[in-house]
Amino acid sequence: MKRVLPIIYLLLIPSALFGEAQGSFFSGVVETHTGLGAGAAVDTGLSAAKSNVIPPSTARSFHKVIYAARYGVVCDGVTVNSTTVTNAIAAGGLKAHVIFPRGTCLVSVEGGTFHVYDGSWYSGAGKLRTILKRANGGSANNNIFTIASGGGFGATGNVLFTDMTIDGNYANQTGGQDTIGATTSPLSKFRALRMRIINSWTYGIGFRSTAASQSDILIADSIFETNGLRTGCAALPCFDIVTQASQQVVITRNRSIGSQGFAAFSGHNGAGNVTVSDNTVTGCLGFAVALGGGGTNPGPSSISNNTFTCPGSNQNIVDLALWSDNRVENNTITFGSVNGSGIADGPPSNKDQIIGNHIFGAVGNQGYCIGPGGSDFLIADNFCTGAGAGGIGVNSGGSGSKGMVIENNVVKNSGQLTAHGGIELNNSGGTMTGVIIKGNKTYDDQGTPTQTYGIATVGAVTGYSNVTIEGNDVRGNKLGGINWTATPTTGVVIANNPGGEAFYVCQRTSCPQRRPPAPQRKRRSHRCGDLTSPIRRNTPHG
Repeated sequence: MKRVLPIIYLLLIPSALFGEAQGSFFSGVVETHTGLGAGAAVDTGLSAAKSNVIPPSTARSFHKVIYAARYGVVCDGVTVNSTTVTNAIAAGGLKAHVIFPRGTCLVSVEGGTFHVYDGSWYSGAGKLRTILKRANGGSANNNIFTIASGGGFGATGNVLFTDMTIDGNYANQTGGQDTIGATTSPLSKFRALRMRIINSWTYGIGFRSTAASQSDILIADSIFETNGLRTGCAALPCFDIVTQASQQVVITRNRSIGSQGFAAFSGHNGAGNVTVSDNTVTGCLGFAVALGGGGTNPGPSSISNNTFTCPGSNQNIVDLALWSDNRVENNTITFGSVNGSGIADGPPSNKDQIIGNHIFGAVGNQGYCIGPGGSDFLIADNFCTGAGAGGIGVNSGGSGSKGMVIENNVVKNSGQLTAHGGIELNNSGGTMTGVIIKGNKTYDDQGTPTQTYGIATVGAVTGYSNVTIEGNDVRGNKLGGINWTATPTTGVVIANNPGGEAFYVCQRTSCPQRRPPAPQRKRRSHRCGDLTSPIRRNTPHG
């Protein structure tokens, strides 16, 4: 009769007994090894039990397993590896698993980048155990690794990187490029899981071509640190991750620390279906997420459940420029001490849903918590405090905006740098129509208030129509509740706003309609005209 080892005992067996296989179910990655021999199947998808991220479309089969140390790769922190790395990769070829040993493996790309092969998996002993670091003194403008190189390497880019650190060591170079880059487009099925990518010369992962789509990309459970900080990177700007012409891209559960920016996407060639979720970004100096231009009407995107803490940023933390159908939801954002806003666009985006975010302005910031242009958007259930300008500021951009709903937000203590209100409409010389501002609470609870009005118009005073401002609590602002200065005011209704009815100002030739209050019991008061303090009568007892 066969004896079966208890499961708990199997879990205690050192992983070394199973070779150098990496990963486990408990890390969110299911990897099935059959001795890592020819045809070994590996499922690199994220477990459905751990994540809702779309898994890779196919499992990979590896024809060879290559241990880089057997091809002369030395990871002692002293030996500089170049041709030995190339030889190990070449020995694997297509559909291979190349495993780098523990330790610090100094590498040089002065003679050229390390081209990797389609269908292959490149792994280490863990993201803090295997460190591939560019040796000091490099001047060549080469990527460290390059995928989809064409020819015998393949041009698809279906490559998997896991369980290692790649250190670009930018401070000790005079030239460089991306840590993992690509030379051709389109590319697809790239995966980076449990990686640590640091000190990149430009981009940590940079897929720059806009010639065709770059699709089916998953970057998860990885760490990015101090990428894109060299002189000149701010002007590009540089990021941890860049995918141009992005389609079906998922970036989730990563951590970024002190980089220039986190993730950027362009709108070329039908870009869309981009998901950025559950990431933690600390100390970015520019954008955390930037949806870029190019193409026609790119989108949709989903940016949710992230924490972006970037008080030193000089850009919008989340920039939605030119994309449509964006959902920005349940993020916690601290935005810049220099410039930019929490969530904004420029040029305008359309059909945005900005819902349930908590946004904090750092001391000295000059922007809005939320500052979109465009049309057909919903801003709801957000919390905003400490904006240097207005809390929520809608700007028509001079070309016109329509179909905007701003409801159930809490906005306080705006106008920290210049005089602004809690919610502002800025027509900028265009037209603004179909606006609903309803159920918001705007106030200032500072010892020295800075938020001028709860709701206000700024900029041009013409071009507004079909605006409803109703049921907002605008008590407790510096100068008043509502400051409406626009004319003409076709179809404008301002009604039932506690703290606001007595404060709005209009051009006397055409004032907004004031909806009559709901019927109520007539109350006597202590003062004439005061309906808030009914007389109390002393009623005898007994």
